[in-house]
Amino acid sequence: DPIHGEIGGSKDVDMCLYDGLGSQSQYLGVTVRDAGPRPPGGDGFSIWHRDTSGDERERVDFDVWLNYAGSKRRMRNGVEEQLLGVDSTALRLVKLPKIDHPVFCVPTPITLETPRFKASTKREGVYTGELKVELRVPTARP
Repeated sequence: DPIHGEIGGSKDVDMCLYDGLGSQSQYLGVTVRDAGPRPPGGDGFSIWHRDTSGDERERVDFDVWLNYAGSKRRMRNGVEEQLLGVDSTALRLVKLPKIDHPVFCVPTPITLETPRFKASTKREGVYTGELKVELRVPTARP
């Protein structure tokens, strides 16, 4: 917002979870971690200025939302969310590398959302960060 000097916004990232069991798991455990070189603010996620000294003016915080089965869940850094009802949710047929036939996955896009902040409160320049999404599947049923 150039008029008020504010920055913020959101971006959707498509993601589809594959459990190796034909999406027949009772649940999936999903954990999102801030894998950047500096610690994030609180239980959220952060990007840092490329040449940071660790000053708060060089960090931009953002939220991660997991979109599953029609609802959005705010993810906390390093905290697993269990997705129940995987075996009864809408699935997507996809072709994965090194697998000869199409397989089903669970559509679970994520949204990265940066709350609005005054641009003057941050150092100008390039900001970077890294997220790691971990998937835990239950052991196969006999």
